[in-house]
Amino acid sequence: MKRIGIFPNLEKDKQLDVTNILIGKLLRDGLNIMLPKDMASHINQKRLGVDKEELFKSADVVISVGGDGTFLRAARNVCCLGTPILGINAGNLGFLAEVDKNNLDKVSDALLNNNYRIEERMVLEARVLVDGYESETYYAVNEAVISRGRISRIINNIKIELDEKVIDQFPADGVIISTPTGSTAYSLSAGGPLVEPDMNLMVITPISPHILHARSIVVSDRKSVTIIIDDKNQNDSMLTIDGQESHALTNSHKVNIFKSNHTLKVIKLTDRAFFDIVRDKLFDRNGRR
Repeated sequence: MKRIGIFPNLEKDKQLDVTNILIGKLLRDGLNIMLPKDMASHINQKRLGVDKEELFKSADVVISVGGDGTFLRAARNVCCLGTPILGINAGNLGFLAEVDKNNLDKVSDALLNNNYRIEERMVLEARVLVDGYESETYYAVNEAVISRGRISRIINNIKIELDEKVIDQFPADGVIISTPTGSTAYSLSAGGPLVEPDMNLMVITPISPHILHARSIVVSDRKSVTIIIDDKNQNDSMLTIDGQESHALTNSHKVNIFKSNHTLKVIKLTDRAFFDIVRDKLFDRNGRR
């Protein structure tokens, strides 16, 4: 019998009402449920509580209940384990979620009868290098962002290398290296293109470049991107992963970003087209953003 790990967000799922309804449906159908211990205690279901690390390692399927941030946090934990993930939207936009909080009935049936398909999504690996030595490694589902630090000054010179060859350099607030999944997130708001999420490529998008020619660049997933900060003013800068993890950078750092060998396995319950979702989520009734 499938072991279902549920990863809820109390800020999005107030009082865990959606999670409670979901648990009832899954238990009714005989599925095994795991919750993070603190969440299990919150709804008086301590017998379902496990450590978060155990939840991600032991589950056959992980369900995130919250918004896109909840999904991304869970996704980074399961992508290296090969565990499929299903997103349930208990927030507002919920672009990455497959199921709305008001449509939970289909979830239990789909998981019980394997009535779903798996869509594999590209994941980025970002390595922070100091004097040529690796200091930290991060996994990004949406994007890796190199941006200015606490002081509101542009980075004097951002150098971009592709397979160790310089392809551009410019002053800017930063640069985004996005997966296709992340093309609807920060990259889009910075002027990057929409990309179908099952593709394999990287989008490099400057953030507020102080030069006319700097535009988004789409590169092969077989390439390796290196970002070098060369700021004569020695201002702080920051690497941010999916808007949730960060690493302070100085002029001695390089950030090497490339396609990971791991992929994110996303559970899809319908064959709804990507651009139908884009129209529903990103445009209002009059066709405006």
